[in-house]
Parts: sequence; C-alpha cells; structure tokens
Amino acid sequence: MSSILLKVLMFAAIPPSELCTFEDEMICGFTTESLGKTSWAQSKELDHTFGTDNGYVMTIEHPSQPIWDTHYGGDIARLRSTMYPGSTTPSCFQFWFVIHGEQFCQLEVKRETDERSTSMFKLEALEYSNRNDWRFVQIPYTTDEEHVIVIEASHGSQICAIKVDDVLIQERPCETPRCGGNVTLDEGDNITLTSPNYPDMFFFTDYCLWYIEVSEDSRIRIQFDHVKGDEYRDSLEVGNGNKEFNENTRELRLIGDDPLPGDFMSSGNVVWIRWIAGRRKFDEFRELGWKIHVSHMSEAVCEPPCYNEGICRYSDDFLTFCDCVWPYFEPSCQELPTAALGTLDQLINFEEAGSSTFESSGDSGVGWIRTSGASAIANLQESDFPVNDHTYGSKNGYYMAISSIDVSTNTASSLLYHPDGSSCIQFWYYLTGSNTNELNVYIITEKGTESPSWTRKGDFGNKWLMGRIEIPNNSPYFQVKFEAVLKTCCEGVRVAIDDLIVQSDICSCESGMDACDTGEGCVLWSHTCSGASYCADGKDTLLCGHCGGVVNIPPNQLSNIQSPNYPDYYGDNQECVWHVQTDEGYALVVTILDFDIEGNDYLDFSNNRFVSLHYDLRVNGTSIPTWNSDGRDMWLQFTSDDISGNAQGWNLQVSTISAPNLIERGYLGNFDQTISNCGLVQVTDSSDNLDWVDGNGAADFERTHVYVDHTYGTTSGAYIFPDYMYISSAASYIAKLKTVTLTPSFDKSCLQFWYQMGNIQEFSYEHPNYYRFTSTLNVYIYAYTASNIWTPNLLLTRHGDLGYYWRFAQIPLNTPTSYKIMFEATDLHKTNVALDDVKISDSACLSECGYNITLTPGQTLYLTSPGYPSLYANNDNCLWYISTSSGNNMKIMFQDFSTRPGMDYLDIGLHQDPFDLSTRVMHLSGSQLPRDLWLDSNKIWIDWITYYKNENMSYGWRISVIEQSSN
Repeated sequence: MSSILLKVLMFAAIPPSELCTFEDEMICGFTTESLGKTSWAQSKELDHTFGTDNGYVMTIEHPSQPIWDTHYGGDIARLRSTMYPGSTTPSCFQFWFVIHGEQFCQLEVKRETDERSTSMFKLEALEYSNRNDWRFVQIPYTTDEEHVIVIEASHGSQICAIKVDDVLIQERPCETPRCGGNVTLDEGDNITLTSPNYPDMFFFTDYCLWYIEVSEDSRIRIQFDHVKGDEYRDSLEVGNGNKEFNENTRELRLIGDDPLPGDFMSSGNVVWIRWIAGRRKFDEFRELGWKIHVSHMSEAVCEPPCYNEGICRYSDDFLTFCDCVWPYFEPSCQELPTAALGTLDQLINFEEAGSSTFESSGDSGVGWIRTSGASAIANLQESDFPVNDHTYGSKNGYYMAISSIDVSTNTASSLLYHPDGSSCIQFWYYLTGSNTNELNVYIITEKGTESPSWTRKGDFGNKWLMGRIEIPNNSPYFQVKFEAVLKTCCEGVRVAIDDLIVQSDICSCESGMDACDTGEGCVLWSHTCSGASYCADGKDTLLCGHCGGVVNIPPNQLSNIQSPNYPDYYGDNQECVWHVQTDEGYALVVTILDFDIEGNDYLDFSNNRFVSLHYDLRVNGTSIPTWNSDGRDMWLQFTSDDISGNAQGWNLQVSTISAPNLIERGYLGNFDQTISNCGLVQVTDSSDNLDWVDGNGAADFERTHVYVDHTYGTTSGAYIFPDYMYISSAASYIAKLKTVTLTPSFDKSCLQFWYQMGNIQEFSYEHPNYYRFTSTLNVYIYAYTASNIWTPNLLLTRHGDLGYYWRFAQIPLNTPTSYKIMFEATDLHKTNVALDDVKISDSACLSECGYNITLTPGQTLYLTSPGYPSLYANNDNCLWYISTSSGNNMKIMFQDFSTRPGMDYLDIGLHQDPFDLSTRVMHLSGSQLPRDLWLDSNKIWIDWITYYKNENMSYGWRISVIEQSSN
C-alpha cells in the first residue's frame, strides 16, 4: 500500500469562542494531513449548521476499493487546529459529528503539545446510525501548555463515512447541563444526573460525557435510581478516570433493561459517565432513559487503624473496614491465623502429639491423623500401610496419614513461615494403593494459589520417597498445604508424610551432581552408575533405577537402557526420566534394538531437560528409528497411560561417537552441499510438520518462485526452502531448521544471512483475505544455561509479502555458553520462504545497517540510511534496537529525509517487537521532513526497508536519538 504524508496549509485561524461552520474556504485555519489514501475535504451536502444541502461540512474521502493490508494497517486522516495557548482554567472543545460504517471505522480527538499526544475522545462506527445522524459532543480539558486539537479519522474498510461540523473551542468550562460537562463536588455535595429530557423520552442521537471530580483523598458514590433503554442501541457507562476519557478504565456498562446494579464506589477521585443513544426509526418506541445520584464520599477512616500495609476501604454497604494483606486478617490487620510462626531449619517428625500444629480438614470427615505402624488397623496386611516411620525406621515412630475407606479429598496446612530469602521444603511421602490416588502440595502466599507446586499420582510401592520444592524469595510469608486425593475405595493407609523441614537455603545440588536417595548428600553423575557407593547410605546406584536415573557412558563404550520390567509389560501410569551423559567433544547415538509399546504410550528423546513438554523426537507403537544427540547430554522420558496392556516394552543401546559437528563459529554454508553438511539439522518436535530442502531456480522455480540463488545469482545456484509442494492451502504448516551446537563467543560476533519472502499468488479484490495467509520467518538463539536447559530467545522476525528478491539480515551475537541458532518458517500456505549464504562472522555486525545499542545519559546517537549522504541501495533491510541505560524515554529529531515515495519506508515503534504493528508510531516515506518525535518508552525499534528495483534512488535520511526525561 502506498502511504504518503500530505500536508495542506490554510491561512485563517479560528478565534477562541467563535463557532467554525466550515462555510468559508479557509476552513477556520484548520490543516489536513493524510497517511494513506484517505483525507479530510470540505464538502457541500446536508450539514448541521443550516440543515440543508447547501451547507458545508468536513468529511473524509477514500478510494472506492476496500483497503486490505494486514502489514501496514488502515488509512488515517487528520484535521489539525492552529496553536492555542495554555491556561490553568478549564476549557471546552465541542462539535457535531456523524459516523457510519463497518468495523475499523473510528473517530478520535487528540490534544497535542510539543512533547506528547493525549487522546480525549474515541468512538467507533455506530451500528444503528446513518449518514445524516448528527451527534453532539463536549470534551472538557485543562492544560497549561500550548496545544493543537487534532480530529483524526481512521478506517480499514470500504464502508466508512465520517463528517464534522460546527466546531467550537471555548476558554471556559463546558456548560451544557442537558448533555455532559465538568462537575466538581465539595465535601457533603451531591447531584442528580439524568438522560436528556428525563422523565420524558430521550433523543435518539444523544452522545453525552460527564467528568465528576472530588478532592484528592475522597471518593465518589453513584446510586442508580432508574435505567431503561434499548439493549442493542443504548448504553450508560461509568469508569474511573484521570480527567481524560479512556475506555480501558470502564468499570460498568448498562444496556437495555439490565437489573439495577448496587451502588458504585470510585477507586480514585475522578469518574467519567458516558451516555450513548442509538438511532431509531421515528415510529419506534423510545424508553424513558435513566436517573442516577452522585455524591461526595470522604476518604475512608478506620478505627482502630489498619496495620501491616492494610488499607481502609468502604464495603458494599459503605461501612469502613481494613483490607488486609495476607496472612494478616481483620479487624486491624495485626492478627495472624495461627498463634506462632514456624521455625526455619527445624525438623517436624510428628513424634510428639501437637508439636506440628497442623490444621487438618477433609470432605469425608476423617482428614489427616497422626499415627504409627504399631497403631495401624490390626487386620491389615503390611502392604497396606507404612510399617515403619521415616524418622527412625521403626513401627513405633509417628507420621501424618490418611486412613479411610471412602473416596475423599483431605488437606493439612502447616504453620506460617517467614523466610529471609529463598528456601526449600523437603519432606518424605508414602503413596500406594491405587494408580489414581494423588498427593498434592500447595504453597500458599498472599497471591493465593490455583494449582499445586508439586504433585504425585499412582502406586509407588510400600516405601518412603523424598519430595523437594524450592520457594523463591518473593513473598514475606508462605504456608504449606498437603492435599491427599483418594479416588478409589480401599482400606488401609494409602497416603502419608513424614520429616517435613523448611530449610533457609535452596534445594538443588551443584551443577553436574544429583541428590542421593536419602537427600543427605549429592553425587557426581559419573559415579551414579559406577557400581561403587558414593552416598553415605550406599544407595546412589538407585539413581540408575529401572524407572529413570542418571547414566554416564565413557567415550567408545555403550550401555543398554530398558523399559521397566523388560521384556514383560512395563505397567500403567509410568513416568520415567533418564539423563544420559558422556564426555565433552562426544555425542550419543541411540539404536533401538526392540520396541513394542501401546498406542497411547510414548518414549521422548530430547537434547535438553523436559520443559513445557518439549521434545526433539517422540516414538510410540512399534516404530524403530535411530537418533543422535546434539552434544554430550540427552534426556529420555517414558510415559504410559492408565489403561493396562500386554506390550513387552523396549530395549535401547546407547553408544558414543566423536562429535566433529560441534563446530567453531564461521561460514555455515551457501547450500551447494547438502543441508547436513552445512552444520544444519531438521527439527522433529511436535509442532514441526515440514522439512527444509535444497533447491535451485532451474528445478524448483514453479514451487518457490525463487529464480536465482544469492551466492552466484544463477538458476543453478542452490538455496534452501520449506518443502511445501503438496500441502493444502487450507492448512497451516511450520518448518524448523537449527544449527548444531556452536562454541561460545566471548567477543562480539554476527549472524548474517539472505532471505526471500514473496507471495506466489497475485492479490485480487475477489479474494481480499488472501494477504492473511502470508508467512512469518523467525530466528531464535538457544543458549545452554548452567541448569542444562536450552533456553530460546527470539532474535528477529519478518512477516508478509516482501517481494521476489534477496534481502540481507544481520543479528549481533554475544553469548558465553554453547548455543544453537534456529530458523522457523510459520503459517506456510502459498508464500515462499527461502534462505541462502548463512554465516556467523568473528566480527561485530555492520553498524551502518542495524544493530543493538544502549544510550547512556548525555549521549547523542546519530543514525543514517546506509551510504548517506550518497544514494542508498535497493534491497536494504536494516533493524535497530535502541534502549536507555537510565530507563528514561527517548526523543528522535530528523535532520534530513528523502526516500522514494511508496517504495522505501522508515518505521519507528515502541518497545522491541517490530512484528507487533500496534507498537508502530511512524511509517515514513517520501520527502516531507517529519516533526520531532517524543517516544514514551525506554526501548524502541527502527526498521528500514527499501524496494528491490534499482531505479530513481534517493540519498536517504539522517536522524539523532537522545534520552528524554519521562517527567
């Protein structure tokens, strides 16, 4: 879409307090601006001033064809007043307007100063209006800064009609009691507001906006006496505000004959009330409208006062109360729910009655009880309860347990704990009797809880197992709640806990080590399966157990890993995880010797720990693939469902190989060789459903529309693309390609590559939605963290139809750990995505065409188009990310600007996601020098893209970026 900024200057200014009817060709000194194909124009038609066809109004004009442009958005037209002086007294801006259309048809009024733009009014097209429904609006405001008023019309659809007439700017408060205005209430004051003409029928095109204000520490109470309207046409809205209307602050919206709500109490000292009455036919019944009472409420004062950050508030019946911060409670936020706090690093072993102060509850009336093996029911078998406690390993030792023959849910809550920093909860648990029984642990803080922090489900045998939960340092208090869920009827003790301790330290062992079975020490991975004892209790080999563990395989050796009970059935509800490791410089090769599992059971392979269900390969049924790890580590996870079967399981052989593909930084490939020879591998996770393949223009042009490669510029030169020859246009596909593990970069380095993204099908108005099926190219870096997790971060994203030519991209890299780069093409329908000449250089990225920079206080950053002041090149594709070290906002000043109109664009946006077009604040093309720009963010992006044709080139642009105080 061509997007050219036009500006037409007029010569006469509208004086304050003088009505502007737009009958004069000077249009009262207003100027027009157009971003796109829509513009304001003086038009002779049925106006508001005279109510005849001979009057003049300002209306928007736009093309007859609809605007379908998902990349650049709809058209915008602005009507700007002359500059008005600031004043400390209230002012009022009022006008009459018509708005009619479909979605994306919007009218907005803004107040602009040298430093900011403030929205004062915004309304989308009204469904029940027509082209001659004139509506009146008053906008009260106060500012001591020089300012202009901007009336902005925007649309993205063919049907959008907006007209404006009879504009008046007054240097006094809005004084229209019938419909809107400013109201200030002193202590003890109250007023009654009604719909216009109440108790008679209201007018069918009302638009009224009131601002109600009280003193800073007071609040506003609204009582609803009567509300009656049409549910499809009329609405009464109430919102908390700050003297500026904003729909996001709306708290209440009444339509039709909704039941009267309870009294409304504001959260601040300003509220806005908006009334909109939709259009009706003249013979349609109109309702009586509404009546409300608004009163001043002094700041809530509680006696006694609220302590511990509690806040005094009004209740629904307008009585005062203390709103307390957990765990304190009313009346004055000084009381705790238990008599004392729990002691950190103190073992709770339940040996003494009442020593743990656990609060127990249960829906079966049984709940948690303190018991021992000696106290168990006499006729139970030893497999039905813990014979010995965990503390002493004795039948006379005590633990907390659930003993019930009923299906039930039971909870037990601990004392409160008050840590100084991060802490660790460690406990021992017993869970048996049914594959559907559960033990859940919740950590309760002031934020409450919605899901357990730790959970176990199934039959873990007649033994004690250790559980650990790490608590971050983000809450002054927390409480531990154990929940036992018995889902089948059974006798005996099925769930029990013992030896609870809240430690004033983190849980985890050092990197490269795992906890011993008792939790009393840690052991090196290389020792866990050695056959020798490195834990005090001699149980470290259990970490290699039949259902998960840590396996170390020295170079040039091999090991077998099997499903539980192999070659017999492995059992229901299994969840086993193995961490397999070899030495640096080697990788692991998995050969599946035997594989037979049920259809709903699966074995997952991953190069990193299983986080958010990530895996690189999933197999089930009777498939027998082979798989190689990217480096020295891999993880296996085996999961079975709760349906019994007779599959015999699986047997894996894991060996090691030298890993020369752990390559140094450097040139990855121009794809004259195969993808794998270039150090790139296909991703095979659950979201990837296409492969990248080699291709060239001579053989694959019909599939890709990429005629020549970038390396040689010939039809025989190679490039790569997602193999979407046979996909359905009605489906969406994803193709991922990643590098092998790359050595860390301790100096600055740069990822560089060339790409194409062109649409194979031509656009047509008969199929205007076609642009919605354009593809996206994402580039990620996966850094290998100290916790052995490959953590992804998005580096670059490009979206849409960018033409049939090669574009250059570069991304700064600086990571001290091993890493991988992943290219991801998404939403693949009929749009081509191709890559060529991928390289990771040993030097910093070219600074003249995109990079990351942090502004320091007092620094001025100068940016230019590449080659400035000489002519820039075609196919430029530069992206800058800029932030401030101080957290202040930024200001951009334009010294020079000349580009090919409608061909080359400079985009500027807030934050650091150029793919999110809602963050874009400027979309510039042509030769008009833009005004200085104040950006309300300490992070911005600047994107420069030029057209592929090498003709009528220009010299580009020069800008400066400085810090700007956010005050």
